[in-house]
Formats: sequence, structure tokens, C-alpha cells
Amino acid sequence: MIMKRPAGLRLSKSSIIMVGCGNDLIEFPALISVCSLFITTDSFGLHVSLALKRKTICLIGPTSFSEIGMYKLGKKILAKSKCVCCYKKDCRSMEKIDLNEIFLTVKKLLEQKITILITAYKEPKLAKAIESVINQKTKKEYSIILSAPDKLTLDIAKKYAKKDKRIKFFKDPGKGKSFALNILFSKIKEGILILTDGDVYISDNCI
Repeated sequence: MIMKRPAGLRLSKSSIIMVGCGNDLIEFPALISVCSLFITTDSFGLHVSLALKRKTICLIGPTSFSEIGMYKLGKKILAKSKCVCCYKKDCRSMEKIDLNEIFLTVKKLLEQKITILITAYKEPKLAKAIESVINQKTKKEYSIILSAPDKLTLDIAKKYAKKDKRIKFFKDPGKGKSFALNILFSKIKEGILILTDGDVYISDNCI
């Protein structure tokens, strides 16, 4: 059966999937897997979304707030009602969830920090590689980290860092590229990480 999109959804500029209620245990997780963010109640959908490590918002009314864990994948939004956690079948607390709080939470969860990590070692054309990253044609905000073990490369990075506040540099301990990357991965906790090298010149529409 083809479901007609409600007027509110037709006004949306984002892709919204109306999953309905007739999906089986293969279809339903598959639909959730293609979502960037999943909004649900304290239900089976919540557990599937968290298992798939999707960003998730859980709307809570008649069930227990304290028994739900989000595993750093999203946020719980609690109904502004005295009836919360009553477990009554006729509970109306879900009607008192703040829609503005949902909107702000969605916006915050979808604002991903982008970091471009450049690894280099005595690259003769490093400046060209850095400039190709700086001159990206995108509205997305991003930062740049240049990792290198040698003074020559770091000095070039420092010159660019003085001109562009987005650029930071990291002194590679000199124990190999993978060793340096593991240190940086432990420091960069959130968002999208793009890796490139000091001898690679990316096109201006990569981000």
C-alpha cells in the first residue's frame, strides 16, 4: 500500500522515510540502517537503532527514563508531564513533549564536525597540498591538522597556521605513521575525519 505523505512532511527539505507498521524483522532494521538520525519512543525501534549505531532521539513518556541507555549515540527527551513513568495504557504524557526541544536536538546531532588530517614527511610540494584543502568550495565548516615528524614540514604548517585559524599542527613522535595516527584518533572524538597526505592535491569539491 502506498502511503500518502502528510502535509508537514511534504514541506520538508530532507529525505524522510515513512516506515509504517507492517515491516518484518529484515525490512525494519534495513530501513533504520539507511537513516542518518532515527527518532523513536522506548520501543523495539530504539534498540535496533542503537544496535546499528545510528544517531537516535528517544521520546519518553509513560515508561522509565532512568532505565534507558543511549550509549553516547543520542539523547533522551522527557515529556513535561507529572505522569511520566506511570506505565498506564491511557497515559497522555507523550502529548506534552516539547517539539522545539526535538528540533534543537536534531539540529545539534546532525551538525558534524569535519576534520581533515594531512600526514606528511619532507614533501617538496606540501604547500600545494595544504592550499588544495584550504580552498574547498563548501559551506561546511572544517578544521585541518597537519601531522609530521620533521621540522621542515612543521615550519611550513606553522606559516599557514598563522594565516588560517582552522589549521593546527601535530609533532609526530617519529615512531611511524600508524603510531602517530593512533594518537590523533584518540584525540579527535567526534564528527567526520578525512585523511590525506602531503603529496596529494584534492579537488576543490571533495568535502
